[in-house]
Amino acid sequence: MPTCSFCGNFYFKTNALITHLKIIHQCQESSTYSCGEKNCRRNFPSLKSFRKHLNNHSLAPAIHRELLKRNDSVNCQTTLGIGDISDDLCQQNLTIKSHYSNLENEKQKSRQELYSSVLIQNEKINFTTFKNKLNEKIIVFMCGIYSENTFSRKDVQKIMNLINELLSEPLDIFNKFIDHVYNESNIPAEDVFEMNRFFQELKILFEDFGTEHLRFKILERADLFIKPVEFTVGEYIETKNNVPVVKKYTAHFISLSQVLRNFFSIPGILFETMTYLEQLQNLDNVYNIIQTNFWREKISDFKKTDIVLPLFIYYDDYETGNPLGSRAGIHKLGAIYSTVACLPPKYQSRLENIFLVTLFHSTDLKEFGDKVIFSKLVDELNYLRNTGIFLKIQSNEYRLHFCTVSFLGDNLALNTILGFQESFSSNSYCRFCKLLRVDAQNSTLENVQYLRTPENYKDDIITNYPYLTGVKQNSILNKIKSFHVTENFCIDIAHDIFEGVAVVVLAHLLNKFIFEEKFFDLQTLNNRLKHFNFSANHNKPPLIMHENLKKMNLRMSASEMKTFLLNAGLIFGDLIPEGNKYWKLYILLRKIVSVILKDFFTPETENDLRNLIHDHHSLFISLFAKPLKPKFHFMTHYPSILLNSGPLKNMSTLRYESKHRQFKLSANVIASRVNISYSLAVKHQLQLASKFVNQRGFSHNTSYSTIIKEYSNIDSLPKFSDILKNSSGINHEKLCSFDSRIVSCNKITVNSKIYRVNDIICVDYENKNHFFGKISNIIINEFNDILFVYKYIVSITFNEHLFSYVVDITELEKCVFFNFLKIFDTFVIIKRNEINYLSV
Repeated sequence: MPTCSFCGNFYFKTNALITHLKIIHQCQESSTYSCGEKNCRRNFPSLKSFRKHLNNHSLAPAIHRELLKRNDSVNCQTTLGIGDISDDLCQQNLTIKSHYSNLENEKQKSRQELYSSVLIQNEKINFTTFKNKLNEKIIVFMCGIYSENTFSRKDVQKIMNLINELLSEPLDIFNKFIDHVYNESNIPAEDVFEMNRFFQELKILFEDFGTEHLRFKILERADLFIKPVEFTVGEYIETKNNVPVVKKYTAHFISLSQVLRNFFSIPGILFETMTYLEQLQNLDNVYNIIQTNFWREKISDFKKTDIVLPLFIYYDDYETGNPLGSRAGIHKLGAIYSTVACLPPKYQSRLENIFLVTLFHSTDLKEFGDKVIFSKLVDELNYLRNTGIFLKIQSNEYRLHFCTVSFLGDNLALNTILGFQESFSSNSYCRFCKLLRVDAQNSTLENVQYLRTPENYKDDIITNYPYLTGVKQNSILNKIKSFHVTENFCIDIAHDIFEGVAVVVLAHLLNKFIFEEKFFDLQTLNNRLKHFNFSANHNKPPLIMHENLKKMNLRMSASEMKTFLLNAGLIFGDLIPEGNKYWKLYILLRKIVSVILKDFFTPETENDLRNLIHDHHSLFISLFAKPLKPKFHFMTHYPSILLNSGPLKNMSTLRYESKHRQFKLSANVIASRVNISYSLAVKHQLQLASKFVNQRGFSHNTSYSTIIKEYSNIDSLPKFSDILKNSSGINHEKLCSFDSRIVSCNKITVNSKIYRVNDIICVDYENKNHFFGKISNIIINEFNDILFVYKYIVSITFNEHLFSYVVDITELEKCVFFNFLKIFDTFVIIKRNEINYLSV
C-alpha cells in the first residue's frame, strides 16, 4: 500500500499519495521522495521514478504475501486442506477497511443503494471462499495434466509457465483499466479494497504453483499425493577420479494403508462395497472368495462385527524401453500391485482401482533377494491386518482390516517370489504339489497325497535339496500373518490356457485337419477369419501363417487366442465331420473354458470341472502320444483352487498387464533413465491424486455416439407401454428417473465395453440357461442410466458340435436396465445353412 514516509498515512491510490507528497515537498523543500513501506524505505530523486516504483509496490501483493505467510502457519483446513486466514489478520484487514471508509466523501444515494444490494446478495461470497475455490480448481487442473500418460513432469512445468505468461500481460492491462475506473468514480474504499484483493489473487494465480516442489508440497499437505518412499536394497562402489564412491541400489515403496484410507474415504465406495458383500451372503452360488470356507478360516480370529476385506497382491516384471533394443533388460522393472478382491465386479477391473505398492529393478531381486525387496511390503500387510485403517465418513467412524489372501502373477513370477524352482524343466516345478516331472507328464488328476502343506514345506527347507523338493528358500512372505506360500491358491488362466494349453491343442488340431485329413485348407480358414463377424468387445485374431502352423506355433496374444478359441466352432466347425475324435478334444477344452470363465460356481461345478480336465488330458495323450506340458499339469489343480479361491476368472492377470501399459506409456515420454523407478512411481501417484481430488468413486465411464432422437420422457417412446408389459422384473422406481428428458443413440461405451444397436446381449442367466436379446434401441437419461430395448431371442436347442445355441430372433420387444445385466459381454449371430447360431 502506498505509504507516506513523512506522516505514515496510507493511500490506496498512487495519485493521491503523489499529490500529498507534492504538498509536503513544497512546504519542506525536500529533494528526495522516500517510500514508506516497512520493508522498503528506498529514496527516489524524482516524482517520475517514485511513481513508477509505487505502481509496482501496491497494497494487494504485500497483503497477499502476508496472507500466504500466515496461511502456512495456520492449522486449519478446508475441503482440500488449504488453510483459512487467521482471525487476527482478518481483524487487521477490517481495521484498514474501516480507516479508509472514514476518509471517503459522501456518496450518491443511488450508488449506495446499488452497492448495498450487491453486498446483500453476495454476503456469503467472501475473499476466503474465493481464494479456496480458486486454489481447489488449480489443484484439479494441475492433477488433470499430471495424470496424462503422454505428459512428462517437464511438460507440465512448461504448461504452467505458458499459462502464467498467457495471463500476466492481459491482467496487467486490466489492472490499469481498473485503476482508471477507480480514479474516475466514487466507489466506496472498502469495496475497492475487496475488489483489489480478488483481482490480485487472480493475478498471482500460479505463484504458489510455480515450481514442482511447491506443487508437490501443496498436494501432500492436502493429503492427495502419497509420495513414494525410497529405500536402499544394496550398495556398490564406483570409482570417480581414482576415488572410490559408495553408490546405492534403491527401490520405491508406497504406503498401501494411506492409499486405501483415501480410496475408501471417497463418497460411495465403502457403502457400495459393503452393500455388495451383504448381497453375496444371501446367494447360494459362489461369486467371490469371501463366500468360501478358506476365507472364513483366514478371518476366524476376528470378531463378527469387524470389517475385514480381502487383498490380492500381484507381481510381475515389465520392460520400460524397447524390448528388442540394445539396452533391453537394463531398465526392466519389477512391479507389485494391490487390489481389494471384493469390489463390485463391474468396477473390479478398472485400472484406477489397481494400486502400485512397490517398484524396483528386476535385477535387484535376483542379486539381493526377496527379504530386502519385500520386507516393507510384509510389514505393511501385517499392519493392515492387525491395525487396519480408520475412517470417518459423515460423522460415522469405521475401522477396516485387510487380510492378504493370494499373490497373483504368471507361473514364473509366482515361483520366484514364493521361493520355488523357477525352471519348469526341473525335477519338481509345481508350487501346489510335490509330484515329480516324469509323473506330472502323465497325470490327469490331482493327487491329494502329494499336495504341499506348511508341514512338508518345513521339511523341504531343512532338506535343502531344491532339485528334489522344488523349494529353493524359505520365502519372506511366510511372515505375513495367516498366509503361507503353500496355501497361495492362485492360477492364471491367461497364461495357462490362452497362451499355453489352447495354443498347443489348437495347433495340433489344425495341423491334423488341414495337412493330414485335408478337411479344408489354410486359405479357407484365413478367409473365414478375415470375414468373421467378431464382437466389438473381443480382440480379433490375426491370420495364421503357414510356417508358424507347421511349427505348432499360433502367434496370438492371450486375448486373441481367447476370441479364436471361443468362436472356433462357428469359424470352421461346420467343415469337420460330426463325431470326429479329434474335434472332441476341442469340445472338451471349450467346456473347460466355459466353466472357468463363469462369474460363479455351484456345488457340483468342482466335480464337473475335474471330470472334464481328466477326459481332456487323457484324450490328448491318447490322440497325440505326447507327454503333458507343465501348464496341462497346473490345470489338474483348478478344481480344488476353485473351491478355495472362488471363480477362477477373478484371478486373471490380463487387467494387471494392462496396468503395465500405463507405465510403459509414461516411460516413453521420460527422456532420462536415471532413477526410472522413482519417476514412474511419482507419475502413478500423481494419477492417483487426480482420482482423489475429483472424488471419483464407483461410477460408469459412459460415452455415447451422436444422438438419434430426443424424447421428453420415457412414455413418449414409441410402443413403450407394450414393451413394458412384455418385460418382467423392471424396477419401476428406477424407471421414474426416465420421466424427464431422455435420448436415443445407436452406440454407447460403458467402462470400455461397446454396445451397439443390433448387438446381442445376455439379458438373463438362470439354471445354466442363457436368455438373449438383440438391441433395437439404447435409451439414456440425464443421469447416464441406460435402458436397452431389445428383440427377444428364442433359444431352440444347443448344438454341441458347433458349441453354439440355435436361435430365432422374434419381433417381441422387451427392455432391461444395464445395471441389471448379469453378463456384460456382447455376442454375435452367425448364419450357417440358413440357421442362426450364437456362441457364448
